[in-house]
Amino acid sequence: MQVMLPVTLLLFFGYITKTNGGFADSKAVRLMLAILGSAALSMLSCLVLSPEAISSTTIVRFFYFATILVYFVVATDRSYNQTDVRFIISGNIVCGVIIALVVLLRYVAGATGKVTVVSVWGVDIEENYTAALLAFDCILAILAFVRTKEIHFRLILLVAFLIIVFGIAYTGSRAALLSTFLSLGVMLLGLVFASGVDGVFLRLPATLAVLAVLLLFLVPGALDSLPAWYVDRFFNNSYIDGSNIERIQLWLNGLSGFLERPLFGYGIGNFAYFTRTVFFSMQGYGVVVAHNTYIDTLVDLGLVGFALVFIFIFRKLNFCVALRSFEFVSLAIVMVATSFIVGGERAFFFWNALVVLSMLSQVRRPEEIHESLDLAGRANG
Repeated sequence: MQVMLPVTLLLFFGYITKTNGGFADSKAVRLMLAILGSAALSMLSCLVLSPEAISSTTIVRFFYFATILVYFVVATDRSYNQTDVRFIISGNIVCGVIIALVVLLRYVAGATGKVTVVSVWGVDIEENYTAALLAFDCILAILAFVRTKEIHFRLILLVAFLIIVFGIAYTGSRAALLSTFLSLGVMLLGLVFASGVDGVFLRLPATLAVLAVLLLFLVPGALDSLPAWYVDRFFNNSYIDGSNIERIQLWLNGLSGFLERPLFGYGIGNFAYFTRTVFFSMQGYGVVVAHNTYIDTLVDLGLVGFALVFIFIFRKLNFCVALRSFEFVSLAIVMVATSFIVGGERAFFFWNALVVLSMLSQVRRPEEIHESLDLAGRANG
């Protein structure tokens, strides 16, 4: 919130100054107010039914949720031309590279296990949030690589893609890495049927990936040359281990809590109190509800708030055009998959992905998405 609040306030006041206090999408503003009203009602009901779950940070979490919603409204209320879209996509990729380099530099400096990014306030940022943001930027980079025609830009984007992939790996997030490769698989299938894609540059990333895998598994001692913790985590350990079993238990516990208060839930983050009484491993975490964006939202806001958030988000996405674009589908898959394994309802990675998807889906033709991803192309509009 320390970062999002000042940025959102600047965006908000800058936008209303530019538009003389008006919003083009007044329905989005009304939906936002309805969501906040529902969240306030959820918080008050929890205060009455479970006052022990209310803490000094309850009101802070409520205002942070409000900040995120305002950010989404302001960011999606305007129209974007190709210059804007290219600038924002480029910015996402550059940020992804910087964050990945920070992760890699922390590893070089001696960090072990799940490498996290440390905020300017000295707080470790949850590695799953970092990995989820990097996964989305990774897919943006490879999509831009495919659609950009200038060879020098393509090489830069390929390097960016590889750096971000390594950044994801060194966070230790298996779910984010699997989500990335799932999205890449769907993207490659889409490219098989796509038009206007250079076959040589289409095959290059796939060829590099296949060669890397073959080298790791066929060359004697290749895996041993990698850091032992990461080899164990990604190749030796079963994916049905204690970490993933606990995550499923968190989901079931969250669903159980939701069924006890299905209409309005417990309020923003308040169910974390009950989570910590069941899962002692969660004692050191600030807020862990169910470790799943969709279950978290149901537990926080109940069916009423969940339905309002669903309408609030998905009315911004033009599926009639977007679903004909494998680029949109690839990005949507990595966003949905990563938000399924971590609570992103108040996380920047989730709402930033939705803003980018909203921009890409508000076009008249899928071909315009292709043109917007050509970062070296000539802008139209």
